[in-house]
Amino acid sequence: MKRATPIVILAFLVCASVVRAQDKAIFQQASTQISPRQPRGIYTVVLAFDHHPYTDAMNNPATSGLFLYFDWATLEPKKGQFDFGLLEQAFKLADSKHKTIQLALLPGFSTPRWLLDELPSCDGWLASGGSAGFVPPHCGKASFGPPEGVARKGEVHELPLPWNPVYKRYWHAFLLAFAKRFGQRESFVSIAVAGPTSQSEEIIMPHNGPGETEKWARLLEAFYEDPSYHRSNQAFVEEWKMAIDDYGEIFSNVTLALTRAAGLPFNPTWRGGHEASTLEIAAYFASKSVGSNAKATQNNGITAAHPLTMRPVKEMSEDKRFNPRILGGGEFATGFARDAAREGCPSDDKSSAACQSVTPEQALANVLAVFFADTPYGHLYGSRDGTAPVQYLQIYLGDILYANDHPPVQAKLLEASKLLLSSH
Repeated sequence: MKRATPIVILAFLVCASVVRAQDKAIFQQASTQISPRQPRGIYTVVLAFDHHPYTDAMNNPATSGLFLYFDWATLEPKKGQFDFGLLEQAFKLADSKHKTIQLALLPGFSTPRWLLDELPSCDGWLASGGSAGFVPPHCGKASFGPPEGVARKGEVHELPLPWNPVYKRYWHAFLLAFAKRFGQRESFVSIAVAGPTSQSEEIIMPHNGPGETEKWARLLEAFYEDPSYHRSNQAFVEEWKMAIDDYGEIFSNVTLALTRAAGLPFNPTWRGGHEASTLEIAAYFASKSVGSNAKATQNNGITAAHPLTMRPVKEMSEDKRFNPRILGGGEFATGFARDAAREGCPSDDKSSAACQSVTPEQALANVLAVFFADTPYGHLYGSRDGTAPVQYLQIYLGDILYANDHPPVQAKLLEASKLLLSSH
């Protein structure tokens, strides 16, 4: 038997190596060409996670799926021990109904107790006058009031400082564990970027309570030597930018959603209803690569009385400089069936006779007119037409259940769903 010469063997190995490299490149190219999963249509907002009639909401033909809020503390009750049972149930139901799920995983005030106990408090130092020379070593949390919700006024809770490395490390580890478990589920279409926040997924920090802005000022002076960080939002903006990068690395082939809010403590320079710092974060999100993921921006708190709420989202969604295009979405402020005057009256005087006479059906129509304004469908709701696309709308669970029993409301939801599903 004739043996191959070393030159022939070497040529074969080189050729095989080239083939393997080509196969790897083809595989990598194919994986990057997978279209990211995107939310489209109407999603049912679920704020609490036990004993809710997911099935009744999922069976509504106007809905594309669920938008679920989950507290970090609920999903990781003990360090490194995860309880994803309720999420598994939701995904199982979504799969059986051929529908999809949007998620907001909430840190901030929803941080697990075991982690809060690990962070030394800044409260004693702040109470003593907040002298920068005596800040406790590794101080990582302080007490603030929730910035949203009339019913929660007067409450005070411990909040991790958004720049604290221990807090950030555990949050990153939690997101990794979540992504490993659910990241490639076909029914998982979007996740809200969070981290440097407090009460929700929005860009918001406590600052309206007595002395809260001064608390932040003293904390920033203690933790940052550079004066440009003092009495400014620079630290918060930097943490949001790092969170955007982190989500882009952890997740793949899904939509990352940035939820706008003018909720940071300093520099309230307004333009179109949004603070300069929020605009900077949104601009970074729009221009930064987030890997194989799609992007969406949304505004929460849509009501009939504030017709310009969606304008920043629409401006970004129709900006053709961004390729691929950034999706646009929004969430109602509250339930139109539960509080038609607050959600659906065009006037800010909710106690007026005109507001009190608004029906749930009219409230829904009024808010849809705000949501679809400046889109190709504005005229259908007595609003102005435009070129801005919108892709999804989040409506509270109680409203979806109300629509199940009220055909005129259901007809409006079906019409809106059809428009959203056909939007580009």
